[in-house]
Amino acid sequence: MVTQFHETRMGNEHYALLARNLGRIATSLETLVDLRRTELEAKEDDEKTALEELNDEVEAVLGAERNLYRELSEKEVETFRQWANDNYEAGEGVNPVWHPVVREECAKINIRKGLEERNRE
Repeated sequence: MVTQFHETRMGNEHYALLARNLGRIATSLETLVDLRRTELEAKEDDEKTALEELNDEVEAVLGAERNLYRELSEKEVETFRQWANDNYEAGEGVNPVWHPVVREECAKINIRKGLEERNRE
């Protein structure tokens, strides 16, 4: 009886110790998850900042570039876009001398092609 009591007591102490250790592990895991989440949020903020800076640079270049090309009427814009759709093959190089409207339409063609390929997979 004494041995059985001793084993039960030791078993209970063992389970209590195990429960405490599991609690500590769970707390540690929660802390690790929180740290990782904080790291990812910081990374996202850095990426957003970098993207905003890149967008600013692109806008600066496009702003300067707009002065190099004439303003198109709505009908001319439609004609330029149609030309790009009729003559540009997705994945081909885009001539930097082409009017920005044509280059923009070529970029859209490439994006559509990429989305189509991704959807097939």
